[in-house]
Amino acid sequence: MRKKYVFLDVDGTLLDHSISAVPKSALKGIEMAKKNGHEMIINTGRPPCLFYGIDKQLKIDSYVAANGTVVVYKGELIYNNALNKVVIKQVIDYAYDKKIDIALQGFNGFKLQTQFSNIYKKFCKNFNIELPELQKDYYLDNDIYQMTLFYQGDDYKEFESLFPELSFEFSCEFGLDVNAKGGLKERGIKVIVKKLNIDISDVIVIGDGHNDISMLKYVKNSVAMGNAHDEVKKHASFVTDHISNDGLYKAFEKLKLIEKN
Repeated sequence: MRKKYVFLDVDGTLLDHSISAVPKSALKGIEMAKKNGHEMIINTGRPPCLFYGIDKQLKIDSYVAANGTVVVYKGELIYNNALNKVVIKQVIDYAYDKKIDIALQGFNGFKLQTQFSNIYKKFCKNFNIELPELQKDYYLDNDIYQMTLFYQGDDYKEFESLFPELSFEFSCEFGLDVNAKGGLKERGIKVIVKKLNIDISDVIVIGDGHNDISMLKYVKNSVAMGNAHDEVKKHASFVTDHISNDGLYKAFEKLKLIEKN
């Protein structure tokens, strides 16, 4: 088999929050696939500061982070698309007027701009991440690649009409991912495909969340985890088992990245 480039989501794909760890079967499958000559690349909505060493645990030194706005290949930063600071200020002002808390995500920091409610705590619990430190105007001295609005409104698309240069995507019931328009995770895939001159047929993507839909649609060889949202599953070429039931390992078997036991 020709070498495949496998882009792996983190939350719900690599990281099983029910055990706060990467399943042993997933660790085994990744190691076996690498030995078979295939390359693993993390592709996550998290900024690098929220990896908590998962890249080192998996011995993966290439990643797409913050929903496609930061790309590192073999330890080298090859793409970054920081948000415009003027636009950040506009979003902050709007969120402040609406009493909506917002967090700013840089390469090395995840900071809370305001603290009107405890929704941000629920968001962090959902993804098993540390609570952000309250640090007003973190963006003034740091590049920001993604913002999180801790927002529980029904019509979250309303934000797009107010800020057409940004995308507002459902992250979980407690928040929205805010990125520069121009794509999400598939944007980072395109950067690596171009750099390495890869045939897109040799790219595989695996995910479970709403922010994975764009990359599942972009790549023909796409896999949704069994624990994925129903809407996400519609866009995958096939659905594997639940993360807690060796879903990633079974996907690797079906893709023939590893041999069946």
